[in-house]
Amino acid sequence: MNICCRPLTGGVLLALLLSSCTRTGQRDIRNYYFPLKTLTEGQVYEYRAEGNDLLPPQYRYFRSIFQDTAVVLTETLYSPNFMPELLANYRMVENGIKAEGLYLFYPDSTDKRIQVEAELVQRDVFPFRVEEGGGIYLYHARWIDPSDPDRQTAIIRNRYYAGDTTVTVLGEDRAGVIFQLRELLQDDQAGLFEQEYTGLEIYAKGVGLVYYRKDLTDELRLAYRLTDRYPMARLESQFKATLPERGN
Repeated sequence: MNICCRPLTGGVLLALLLSSCTRTGQRDIRNYYFPLKTLTEGQVYEYRAEGNDLLPPQYRYFRSIFQDTAVVLTETLYSPNFMPELLANYRMVENGIKAEGLYLFYPDSTDKRIQVEAELVQRDVFPFRVEEGGGIYLYHARWIDPSDPDRQTAIIRNRYYAGDTTVTVLGEDRAGVIFQLRELLQDDQAGLFEQEYTGLEIYAKGVGLVYYRKDLTDELRLAYRLTDRYPMARLESQFKATLPERGN
């Protein structure tokens, strides 16, 4: 049976966010994406590597912005030194989440960050409606290295909906959805170098991305799992606490 939601007070944006209407044969999975309604104050998602304690954690700060005509999610990836490495903007549309902007930060000779805007060729990030065995969701971005204008890097990522799972998130079992990934990295500098990877992502209901893995080779695999969520003030405090140590 198809159950359609009525528009809620607040207009079209909330209807887009909360609706679970689907066409026959499709499933609505929008509630497995990041919880946009509860991210208006921003929250850090801390991911730690599995099976490799030498890799530093990844800090991703998510904040949603409800505008008059759109809902936008911003993501900032911070290094362990609390330096921005990536800034991404995503826009909610009727059928999913689309990339709206991607900015990368390169260090210069004085360790200051140079912001580089990437060109978004294909923008699919997360679909709201999926069906078994159907759909390839394509993301393609490319950018120029600021230290070498003749060098262009591109990433092409295909996502495939691969079904349901149950995943433990911060001590709690939650329903999840799985996406298989196929990714192509291109580095064009006096000749095109290409490397292809596979991997997967798991999104948990009410949380968002909780696990991601990249299979670099048959023997080498990088996997990160969500280990904590907290306000930005806590990450700032953690960084400030390390400043005396860094000064030695």
